[in-house]
Amino acid sequence: MNELSPPAVRATFPGLAYQFGNLLASRNSVIQAKLTEQHYGGNYAPVLAWTVVLVATLVVVISLIGKEIKGADLSTTADLAVPDE
Repeated sequence: MNELSPPAVRATFPGLAYQFGNLLASRNSVIQAKLTEQHYGGNYAPVLAWTVVLVATLVVVISLIGKEIKGADLSTTADLAVPDE
């Protein structure tokens, strides 16, 4: 995540992305319970299977469209974080 972040937000971006993921995940069990009650008569297996398929698909799509930056120079981040005196 650090290698993909612009230097100006390199310290903030990974944590923000992590917390945004937590926000989305916090609603997951409620959505699963509602789908189970409404469509599958209390059977969680299909809902859990669809959850795995959805997450795996999203991981593959994001991995394919993401750009790999090998050998990124992360040393310039320190210059942005500490103001000159």
